[in-house]
Amino acid sequence: MKYKLIEIEKNDNVFITRNLERFNQKNLRLKASNNEEADLNLLRFLVDYIIEENIMLKEDATITYGLWSLKFISDKELLSIHELNADFSDWVTGAKNATYYLELQRIVCKEIGVKSMLPNLNQKIVVDNGTLGGEEVQGIRYDAPPHMSGWYITSDSYNGDINSLNVIDLFSFVPRRRDLIQFLALPVGYSFEVKNGNYDAWAINL
Repeated sequence: MKYKLIEIEKNDNVFITRNLERFNQKNLRLKASNNEEADLNLLRFLVDYIIEENIMLKEDATITYGLWSLKFISDKELLSIHELNADFSDWVTGAKNATYYLELQRIVCKEIGVKSMLPNLNQKIVVDNGTLGGEEVQGIRYDAPPHMSGWYITSDSYNGDINSLNVIDLFSFVPRRRDLIQFLALPVGYSFEVKNGNYDAWAINL
């Protein structure tokens, strides 16, 4: 397929871009996941990032895609796309987690008819110990200063003592509660609840 003068080819379960050298950029290599459209969305995002923002991706550069980190590692004349593994402890080939969770976020937001409002991994989130321990939760997103995501997530075991709450960055939270990533793109003024394996999300009056 072709996107903004850039060819995107797929061979042997690998996507490779062609013609990015026109923009002084090494071409990209992406190990395919089981969701081709999500893979193509990522590659189109990167093409836009390079062409529209006039940014060159260099060896060992890192960027955030959704709530996952990607890294570009030299592979001869190409840059191979890697991502953090499930527990954020190492880099692995491909971007299946990054694309999977971003698609989940889009689905949740589409279901309730809102535009995604992604936080970033450096922002803080407020959670109780039960949330960190894997319990079922309720979350509310408030308007917040730039260093905060606005998310407050608590479990049924929360006793109401604000001094017992934990303020941690999303980089630390995401690998501990990957099951909640899909809700974190809900905008300010929305709440969600996870109960008995099901979830609900709705607007609230702040």
